[in-house]
Amino acid sequence: MSEHSLLHYCPDLLSYTRRRTREVLVGNVGIGGDHPIRVQSMITADTRDTLACVKEVLELADAGCEIVRITAQTKVYAANLENIAREVRAAGCEVPLVADIHFKPDAALEAAKWVEKVRVNPGNYADKKKFEIREYTDAQYEEELERIREQFAPLVEMCKDLGRAMRIGTNHGSLSDRIMNRYGDTPLGMVESALEFARIARDLDYHNFVFSMKASNPKVMIEAYRLLVARLSEEGDDWNYPMHVGVTEAGDGEDGRIKSAIGIGSLLADGIGDTVRVSLTEDPVFEIPVARALAEPFQNKGGWSVPLQSVQGASRPSFNQTAASIRPNWEHLERGTSTNLPHWRIPGATYTVTFRLDDALPDTVMTEHRDRRLMLLKRIEKAIAAAGSRNALGEILPLREEIRELQESLIEPTLHENHGECHLANPEVAELVEKALRHFDGSRYTLHAWSVMPNHVHAVVTPAEGFDLAGVTHSWKSFTAKEANRLLGRTGPFWQEESYDHIVRDADDFRNQVRYVLRNPGEDGGKWTGSPYGASWDEVEAGRSDHGLERDAPATPQLTPSYAPFSYERRKTEVMEIEGHELGGEHEIRVFTSQEKWNAVAHKIAKMGDYKPEIVIERSGVVSVDPRDEAAISAINAGTEARLVTVADGLDLEVVHAFRMLAFRLDARHPILLKDTLVPAAESGDFVEALLAAAGNIGSLLCDGIGDAVIIQGEPAPGQSLRLSYNVLQAAGARIFKTDYVACPSCGRTLFNLQTTTQKIRAATGHLKGVRIAVMGCIVNGPGEMADADFGYVGGAPGKINLYVGKQAVKFNIPEAEAVDRLIDLIREHGKWIDAPTEEPAEV
Repeated sequence: MSEHSLLHYCPDLLSYTRRRTREVLVGNVGIGGDHPIRVQSMITADTRDTLACVKEVLELADAGCEIVRITAQTKVYAANLENIAREVRAAGCEVPLVADIHFKPDAALEAAKWVEKVRVNPGNYADKKKFEIREYTDAQYEEELERIREQFAPLVEMCKDLGRAMRIGTNHGSLSDRIMNRYGDTPLGMVESALEFARIARDLDYHNFVFSMKASNPKVMIEAYRLLVARLSEEGDDWNYPMHVGVTEAGDGEDGRIKSAIGIGSLLADGIGDTVRVSLTEDPVFEIPVARALAEPFQNKGGWSVPLQSVQGASRPSFNQTAASIRPNWEHLERGTSTNLPHWRIPGATYTVTFRLDDALPDTVMTEHRDRRLMLLKRIEKAIAAAGSRNALGEILPLREEIRELQESLIEPTLHENHGECHLANPEVAELVEKALRHFDGSRYTLHAWSVMPNHVHAVVTPAEGFDLAGVTHSWKSFTAKEANRLLGRTGPFWQEESYDHIVRDADDFRNQVRYVLRNPGEDGGKWTGSPYGASWDEVEAGRSDHGLERDAPATPQLTPSYAPFSYERRKTEVMEIEGHELGGEHEIRVFTSQEKWNAVAHKIAKMGDYKPEIVIERSGVVSVDPRDEAAISAINAGTEARLVTVADGLDLEVVHAFRMLAFRLDARHPILLKDTLVPAAESGDFVEALLAAAGNIGSLLCDGIGDAVIIQGEPAPGQSLRLSYNVLQAAGARIFKTDYVACPSCGRTLFNLQTTTQKIRAATGHLKGVRIAVMGCIVNGPGEMADADFGYVGGAPGKINLYVGKQAVKFNIPEAEAVDRLIDLIREHGKWIDAPTEEPAEV
């Protein structure tokens, strides 16, 4: 989406960093901040049945659930939360309780008295859905917002007074008419809906809330969360609210787990998500182990960490962790001016500093720089005098940027002409300076990168607490000046008195500054043949020759994303034919297997229906590469014909990041074979673990638009690995080969037994390839989620079912005993029914 081209949702697309958020307290449980990713669920009992509700809460808590949600559809239901909360606490259980609110502000106000958190849905809080098509003028839209404010503000004030938390939880299936008419049924509409409510909360100085952006379609859900995070970053650093993530209406069994892993796993891999809920059409306790398994690889225990396999050998934070931590607090800006340059300081900030030999610049350049700089300084002084330093930041910072650009446009090019004696070209002097830079690294400062050039030095450095940049640079210069003069047998000034410094603004700026410093030796046009001294801690600690930059770099001119992160578009490749199957381009994503697995099922392939293997990897001609190997990638790109390429096994890379890197560097014409793991399983283990890993890795990449074929290596059983391949493709919407179901997980609002009903509908319709059926227990999200389904089966009243085509209700109050048959009739009426095959496919 072009309008989002400048937005960023993730500090680094090629390495894990958890998004930094503020802390939100739900009772005694902290969300976001330095807390681990929390696991949530929701009970299914009628909220008026105290004993049943307490029993389910305690069962969930025993299973490891950390926050439990209970529906409160009216004020009467909400009032019984008092009894439920009292009995849960009497049983010695301190798990926080959350009231789930739709439509009824009075129910929310009642619930807030008794529970630690209230979930509101902006799509239907104080809104009656009429599905009206209406053009809102700006004035009419503002009137609607003011009406919402009047309804929502009392709840905000109550939560603020009582210390309650809140979730502003948008559902794709229940956007308001106001949002639908202005933004459509889109991720953008979901985001705007949530932001409207968040602005009201912030206006009232209430910040103890989290967001969620749930949808039954993983692609929609992923795009909505990414867009929300990007929009929050655009709003400012204090919009750093935590995220509750989940795929709503995921369904049951393998399909529900796969769909959840694709949506939740994709976001967690990009550092988004502080609480998770897996919504399965099963008993709630079965959701907990799945949620815990999805969160575990990303859990943060005692600091901002990453999955262990990502940081082998590193003894200090990873390059990308450091980048993500760059957040100068401009409110604490301290400004001072020395002889020639303005020096700005922020406690805890990271700086790029440049200092030069005394004769490094000609007098003409020094004079021009001084005159142009003084003009900018006068404008800064004028801005400060007019508004005060804090209020004037918006005007001052661009002027400061102009001073930085003056350094880059005038000073830096001149330095690379190697003017003056260039004493630092002497290896002994260069080594002296390098040792001085590294001497107090880790104690007085953290030295991220440096380079010693013939007549100047660059460094990226973070002073430790109790040390300032001026003291650090003075110690470097005073020691080296004395020792260098002794080595050279000279006297007089060695360094220019002034140093140039720049406050590193954010993660992208940090990467750019480090990259510039490390590549600076190549900027001298080859006029200096000596070996420059330059490195980063990444090289020092892990022995890496690429400084970690090429591997860890985000979307840069050298590594441009091959996909649009805020809208799905498949990577455009050329078409190839392999073993009689066309892949790439717009063709179906193909399913690969190994020769060993092919041999194991060869005798029954003809009867395997839609689960059969298509291509054997050993006979495919696929090229396996390390995506960090620039020579190998260049050789493939230099070829005249398209090649099928994959990531080599055994590499110390995360799967998603490895394939993204490959897609970024590989010419788009080359198709890519995705793998679920780079460490093939030798023997069968826990199938659910293999399933979640495959869905999280391959599904995430498919939703990014990357991949033309897939192979499952983490599940050695031939049949199960093939079934898993196809089910992941189905859940990601990449290749539809069977009926698709949207099924809610049940709650106290549900008007029929969801589990048994869903199974009955599956049994009757499971052969309808490409048909999507929604099974909803009540009306809350029903009509909206129907937009993603062909047909809907929705509880309308106790024992009564309403049937939908799309999101339009067409048949009402059908007795439950007849409803499945009437659904089949409805499918027939619309020409999508076929009789089930009489011959069963072979078991897989």
